[in-house]
Amino acid sequence: TGTATLTTTGGILLDTCTGGGVHGTTANTGSATETVRGTVAKTGVTWFPCTKTTDTLEGGELEIHWISGTKNGTVTGKGFLVTVEVAAELGGSCSYTLGTTMVDLGTLIGSTTGDATLAINAVVKIGTGQSILCPTSAKWVANYTVTTPTPLHVTEK
Repeated sequence: TGTATLTTTGGILLDTCTGGGVHGTTANTGSATETVRGTVAKTGVTWFPCTKTTDTLEGGELEIHWISGTKNGTVTGKGFLVTVEVAAELGGSCSYTLGTTMVDLGTLIGSTTGDATLAINAVVKIGTGQSILCPTSAKWVANYTVTTPTPLHVTEK
């Protein structure tokens, strides 16, 4: 729903995508004391249509942590590598990653009657071997409608 944007942490717009998706597999069901863990392959992250050429180069891992007293969860992730053709004047493309440790991505807003929403608001860092003209970090803001499973909510098990 809405758009996904990538901006510099100073607010300069790098890319806007009006569609896309994240498709992965969970490894466990989780509980009040066990985090839900899952993986997303490179092909499981799509971006379309975007104002700049945007490609996923590597997949990653996600976790969902129950927020006590709600049907929501905090989502963290690591890995992933995405490249964006920002502009020729910046050296062509710049790649961004979550890195090797879990990073807070945002909130899974659960629903007991329909589609849930994955609200992303995270800072990503530059990948290795990038042009010195690429911003060293960027802010990823997006809202994804979770279409399967539906309904989806996070609860204490």
